[in-house]
Amino acid sequence: MVSNGVNIPLVELINAGIEINGERLSAGITFNVTRGEFVCLHGPTGSGKSLALSMIAGILRPTFGEVRVAGDCLNNFTEREMAIVRRSMGIILQDVSLFTGTVMDNIRYGKLDATDEECIAAAKLSGADSFICLLYTSPSPRDPKTS
Repeated sequence: MVSNGVNIPLVELINAGIEINGERLSAGITFNVTRGEFVCLHGPTGSGKSLALSMIAGILRPTFGEVRVAGDCLNNFTEREMAIVRRSMGIILQDVSLFTGTVMDNIRYGKLDATDEECIAAAKLSGADSFICLLYTSPSPRDPKTS
């Protein structure tokens, strides 16, 4: 985005981080990404790479500092608003994570009002349906064997 001839960051962390029981999980993280940039975060274990990406995606909410996307501060966005933001980004974390709930809930995470049929279609489109079905007694990802 360009406003008054100045390139506005698409993603920006401003001294953002998480504090639990008075202990900071990392120093405040500050960086930005502008339109057209491809960014790779690298550093030693525990330096805050996954934390930064988790805050950008709204998986974790910062307890200090700000996370901005396209100029909007995401800190107090509702889950529905974050779902809209997530649809516009692609983030790959080093560790595979599923959110709490069922596989269907995890597929629905990007579009909270998706119907079961839309989730099943998304699983088929991504090629995930074959391994999802291995976890279930029926071809529909509704009743996990493991629950």
